[in-house]
Amino acid sequence: MALGLQEVVRRLGFHPATERTIPIFEENRHRAIEYALYLDETLPEGIEKDNAMRALQECAMWSNAAVACNSPLIGDSPSPPHDPA
Repeated sequence: MALGLQEVVRRLGFHPATERTIPIFEENRHRAIEYALYLDETLPEGIEKDNAMRALQECAMWSNAAVACNSPLIGDSPSPPHDPA
């Protein structure tokens, strides 16, 4: 099944930060950094630590993407789709 223009733009389009999303992005970043520092201090060096840090980076990225791509769900007005043509 095709995704359609609206879904493609939601997934890949530019989503500017707003007054409602900025504090969430900042809190996500703060908590990810805090946890990364904990992991860095407590985990032994090795591939598993590298993978844990990489997974945390991915988690932080997807967390902020969830907010950015779905900001109407947290009270922001939706942006009109941009015509990619």
